[in-house]
Amino acid sequence: MTKKEDIKDGLDKTILLLQVPGDHKSPWLAGGGATVRGVSEDVDCFLPFVSTTYPARADGVKTKWDGKRGALAIMADGKVRFIPVDLPPATFRALCTIAGGEKIDKLDDLCPVIQPEEEPELKAAPTPIPGVTPVKPPVAPVPMPVPAPGAPVPAPGAALPGAPAPAAAPVPAPGAALAPVAPGLR
Repeated sequence: MTKKEDIKDGLDKTILLLQVPGDHKSPWLAGGGATVRGVSEDVDCFLPFVSTTYPARADGVKTKWDGKRGALAIMADGKVRFIPVDLPPATFRALCTIAGGEKIDKLDDLCPVIQPEEEPELKAAPTPIPGVTPVKPPVAPVPMPVPAPGAPVPAPGAALPGAPAPAAAPVPAPGAALAPVAPGLR
């Protein structure tokens, strides 16, 4: 297993995952379309990976990359970069090694970072389970004032100084009907 420390060329200058066209059929180790591919020594070594056009910016600002063909790559530092079809083959091969010692200058000018349209936000929502009613979380207790050390303790049922007064129960008007007691309460 490769560790971060093994990537001597720099996490920012090493391709971890590279987009591939979905229509290229070839065998893979555990079935499905091929995703493990080598990089040839040919001058057109990047052509088998060309699979997209540079994504337009959400704000409509035009860039020198608009309309260019290439592929998206996730770098070992987690950034997503656009790898253009006209990147020099030696630079592409250097991005595919972890300890080749190749020097890559001005990577941002060669392979721009794709910025997310908005900052990602992690959200956790409960997954409903058919036939199970969700339980509401308990209500947090209301903090009550605590008497100062040495202060007299109020009698049971009496309000603490500074505590909100209990709501008075409404008194029925003379002759008004009283509500029945709930079953089980007497």
